[in-house]
Amino acid sequence: MIRLMTIMRLALADYRHEALLSACGVLALAAAMLPLLVILGVQQGLVGSLTDRLLADPRNLEIRPVGMGQYSLEWIAKLRSNPDTAFILPQTRSISAQLELFPLEPENGTGRATKVDLLPSAPGDPLLEHWLELSNGGPAQEDRIILSASAARKLGVENPGQVIRGRVSRRVQGVYEQEFFPLQVQGILPLEADQRDAAYAPLALLEAVENYRDGRSVPRLNWAGEAVEPRQIYISFRLYARDLDGVEKLNVLLQEQGIETYTRAEEIASVKSLDQAFNFLSVLLLLVVGGGFLASAVSSALAQVERKQRALGVLRLLGFKSIHLALFPLVQAAVTGVCGSLLSLALLFCVQGVINRAFSAQVLPGEQVCALGAGYALLSIIIATLIMMLGALAASRKVVGISPSALIREV
Repeated sequence: MIRLMTIMRLALADYRHEALLSACGVLALAAAMLPLLVILGVQQGLVGSLTDRLLADPRNLEIRPVGMGQYSLEWIAKLRSNPDTAFILPQTRSISAQLELFPLEPENGTGRATKVDLLPSAPGDPLLEHWLELSNGGPAQEDRIILSASAARKLGVENPGQVIRGRVSRRVQGVYEQEFFPLQVQGILPLEADQRDAAYAPLALLEAVENYRDGRSVPRLNWAGEAVEPRQIYISFRLYARDLDGVEKLNVLLQEQGIETYTRAEEIASVKSLDQAFNFLSVLLLLVVGGGFLASAVSSALAQVERKQRALGVLRLLGFKSIHLALFPLVQAAVTGVCGSLLSLALLFCVQGVINRAFSAQVLPGEQVCALGAGYALLSIIIATLIMMLGALAASRKVVGISPSALIREV
């Protein structure tokens, strides 16, 4: 162990002694690494920003069925258990999922009605969690709804907590019937979240409205009608994937079952193709730059050993073993790798500042065109050091072959 520490100190001392040559090696490595780091930084910054934009809008994770179908509760439950599913709820008929809303005054409901589309929601709804930052993610009680900005404006609702009135009507055997009921506004979605006149409500309210219009009773709301049979089939659903990859997987799964869907797959695919292009460019550049610098490191290490054969031979005469001397070029290569990669990262910090300022008008606040993560920075240091040490292995083999007897004969 003492001899190992001694040989490492000698290698570092020799590295400092030949400071000019050492600095040239460090600069050469930094110059070779910088273009690769810039490519990686642009990939992480640009593609990362585009991916964050997609994830920031939960509508990009939505998978909407086209038309109507027949979906059982068992089918819904099975899809809910899929690891790629973040949220799913069955949905009633669109023609029945409409509701007339009135301001609380006048109480007789003779004011101007606002007809809204009813959409099922529940705790965990990604759309509501994102735009309203609700702790429970959606209305859980049957008398609570969340309005779109357009519907809230028409109803004169400005703040959550206000109470409005809903009206559902039907015609049974030629007799017109209607029911009024109070609803509390739990939240108001911004215009960019939903531009329709819409209300997000618990599935139970949508089922109650549909049952009433079909002539059935809703005992819990005291709405008269025929007896209601337990519901087993729904005609649609609201579905959100857990991530961007999940959108494609769920889309394929549904299409295999003959269910046509609408997704924002084109936007997702464009970002993925850009990421793949950067990956290809990064790998190609790594092979070219890494291969070239590996050859340069081998020749440089061999040249240094050739110049220091006498000094290394003396160390053999002093009792150092071959394994000890083999560490001499490896230690120096490791120092060059660490210093060169750190210098390249420092240069990258300057370059990415220039790039981000140049393109600041083309990105959103908080986004960066070039931004290399800490993980990639650490990985670049490790790879650069390993390449340098790999190049020094040939020099280590040459050091092991130095014969003390040859040195004595020369003396």
